[in-house]
Parts: sequence; C-alpha cells; structure tokens
Amino acid sequence: MENLEQNEVVQNEPVQVKSPHIVWAVIITAIVVAVLVGGGVYILQLQRIKSLEKQLSQVNQKNVFKNQSPSLTIDTKTQQQATTSITSQPTKSSSTTTDDKQVKVADKAGFYSISIPSDWKITKNEGAMGAQLSRILITSPSWSYYEDKNFDGPFTPQYYKSGGKFTLQVTKGDASGSVTGNTKEKAVTIGGVASKYYIVKGISTMEGQTIESSVNYNGNNYFFRLDYNPTNFDGENIFNKLLNSFKFSQ
Repeated sequence: MENLEQNEVVQNEPVQVKSPHIVWAVIITAIVVAVLVGGGVYILQLQRIKSLEKQLSQVNQKNVFKNQSPSLTIDTKTQQQATTSITSQPTKSSSTTTDDKQVKVADKAGFYSISIPSDWKITKNEGAMGAQLSRILITSPSWSYYEDKNFDGPFTPQYYKSGGKFTLQVTKGDASGSVTGNTKEKAVTIGGVASKYYIVKGISTMEGQTIESSVNYNGNNYFFRLDYNPTNFDGENIFNKLLNSFKFSQ
C-alpha cells in the first residue's frame, strides 16, 4: 500500500511542474490583448485629434477671410473714387471760363455801350479828367494781380497771375502809331470801324501779357486793353467778344 501511495505521489508531481507555464501564457496573452486594445484606443484618439485640427484650420481660414474682406472692399471703393476724380476733372481751369450771360453797360460820359459777362465787376467808371473824356475798368472774378514796388530798377515788374482786367478809355483827338513789343496782330472791326489788335509782352510784364487795340471816331480816340495770363485765361477769345459787342453812342 505504501508503494502505491508513493507511485501516486510521483505521478502527480509532473502536473505541478507544468502549471507555471500556463500561468505565464495567460499573463502574456493578457498583456498582448492589453497592448492591442491600447493601440486601438491610441489610433482612435489620434484620428480624433487630426479631425479636430482640420476643423480648427477651416475655422481659422474663415475668420481670416472675414477679417480681410472689409479692407478689400475699401480698396475697391478707393480705386473707384480715384478713377472718378480723375475722369471728372475739367479740361480747363475754372478761371478760363466766364459767365455766358451778358450785361450791357455804358460809360459814365455816354460815349458808348459794351456787353460784358454778368459776373464781371466794374471797378471804375470815370468821366472827363483833363485829356481823358471817359474811362472804365472791368475785372473778371478770377483776376489776380501783383506789382513789385520794391524792385530797384527803371520800371515796376507786373505779374498777371490769373483772370483778366479790361480797360476802355476815350481821349480827345486822333491817335495813331505802331505798338512796340507786339508778338501778334490781327485785323478787327470795332463799332463798324476797321482796326487791328496787338498782343504785347511789355518790358515790365514779368508774368502774363496784354492785348491792345484802338480806333478813331468823331475826333476822339477809343483805346481798348486787356491784361491777362494766357496759361489760365482765354484772353484773345474774350477780347474779340468784347470788341464785337461795342457800339458808339455819339
């Protein structure tokens, strides 16, 4: 009986030796399963992170576009305004134009009548003074004039800055003779009497120029003069209109 019990004990010992291997196998399997599960979770989390990054990137792009849009709109409006301001500029300075409405005026002594633009101003309307029988001075709205009285020389420099000043003077007796310093002359008719006008650049005229003309009528001389700056005032055309409107009253 003792031998049988010993044999049974010997036969049961190999079972006890194999048990640790099973335990390790179970542990290793559990570790592998845990690693696989953890890896799957990591991959899922990584995909979620990438998805969030993509969404944030799209949101940022939209915000940037919204922030840039107003500046683009302003630039477009500014460009349109600049284009409008360029295309709407007048081809001539405002000082070159005169009022189309004409006003008929007569000298104080009653020698003549003449039509002038309604926005021009009569600065003087004189009667007889010595050899002078009549004198009238008229200026355009843009008339600007300067003379250098501090200049140390034989004459006073004259500067016709803009606009025009028209002078019409009547004196006793006939007057004739050539005009010195003229750069251009043209035949005209004044009150039905043939004459000429001259564009003059006087020695004292530093800026601008003058148109002069005269005509003899009934023993008196009628002298016409327009001072102006040709760079901003259409003096020759206006002078012709003034002469065409002139009429003798005596």
